[in-house]
Amino acid sequence: MGEGNLVLAGICGLGRLTGPAVLRTDAGFASGPADITSGPPGALLASAIVPFLGVVGCAADGVDQIGPRLIEPMLRRGWGAGVTLTPTAATWLDAEGSIPRLRELTGLPVRRAPRLPSEAKPHPVPDCYVVTPATANTVAKLGLGLADNQALTQVCEAIGGGDVPVIVFPRINAAHAAHPAWPQHIAALRKAGVTLITGEDVWPLHRPREGSPDRELPWSAIIEAIETNSPKNRPG
Repeated sequence: MGEGNLVLAGICGLGRLTGPAVLRTDAGFASGPADITSGPPGALLASAIVPFLGVVGCAADGVDQIGPRLIEPMLRRGWGAGVTLTPTAATWLDAEGSIPRLRELTGLPVRRAPRLPSEAKPHPVPDCYVVTPATANTVAKLGLGLADNQALTQVCEAIGGGDVPVIVFPRINAAHAAHPAWPQHIAALRKAGVTLITGEDVWPLHRPREGSPDRELPWSAIIEAIETNSPKNRPG
């Protein structure tokens, strides 16, 4: 997306506002109806407030596919999206040059580190978080409430707050799941209401280095879980 284009504003609560859209330009914030009818998929109709998806990617196989296999389908379904990466995932995607494409798709910066206190919030408050792929390390930290990077900070806060749905796909192998601490981490997340995309029907577990490293993540199950947790489908 070019620097002069209007994008959905990264301000608190945008995804839940009604009435005129709030827009961000290079000059700052502006309010009022405006149509964005051309440009990349992230250039949504800004006059229509859309549900906003917080996408968190970790350093595991499949993180390079969150653009074409997750964000593009969700944009077509009427969602906005913003991406936050763990530090190692950001290093991976930097190396392969895919971060500019994620920025173009969403119309928003790709987060990897906390903002300065003087900086504006770069993303709207999500209506739903999805952590995919989630490494065993990230799942364990979420279960323990450890927030030592920007991605974990956002999701831990959402889990504790209890009003924003959180979906997690653990991209793990059989050895991770056999660790004696793993059941407690999963139980803690389930108790907190986190939707976990697991099971032999969606992600059969293999011993380390026995499964195909490039097998497809269960994108359809992930997208179905997001749609189930869409604001229009939630009770109340």
